[in-house]
Amino acid sequence: MKKNGIILITGLLIIAFAVLIAEDDEDKSEMKFKKLPKKVQQAFKTISDVKLISEIEMEKEGKDDIDYAIETEKGKVETSYIFTQDGVLTEIKKTIDPDDLPEATRKLLIEKYPEFEIKEVEEVREISYEIEGRLDGKTVVIEISNDEDKDDDAGEEDDDDDDNGDDD
Repeated sequence: MKKNGIILITGLLIIAFAVLIAEDDEDKSEMKFKKLPKKVQQAFKTISDVKLISEIEMEKEGKDDIDYAIETEKGKVETSYIFTQDGVLTEIKKTIDPDDLPEATRKLLIEKYPEFEIKEVEEVREISYEIEGRLDGKTVVIEISNDEDKDDDAGEEDDDDDDNGDDD
């Protein structure tokens, strides 16, 4: 009787674990390049070679929020490009050699986590733009991120055109 109980509990744990894994993968699905939206295909072709693609995933983050992660490999370097469904590049992740980690970053890591063992390092670049212009007689810099989840930021610089930062 005890043996049947253990078998039953083990079976339930296996099923529960399988359900958790399935739920985690529900928001991601692999796909082929030709199945990507045309705008994503075109945008990717302007920055990388289709022949380098190792994996493509569609990531759903809500009902209408879909991103596409296109991963490439060239030698030991893996790069992941994240696009919106409209073909807007929002992020680039690139593996780098741990020895190439900037010295200041390495020092901070050792200071805060002395026992930490580095296994992989990714350089992450989120794509945004700073646009300087005039608005209501003032020079303004507006930062626009390609990541739709981030707020845009506008800040005034100065009121005149002498480019020295003085307001008089």
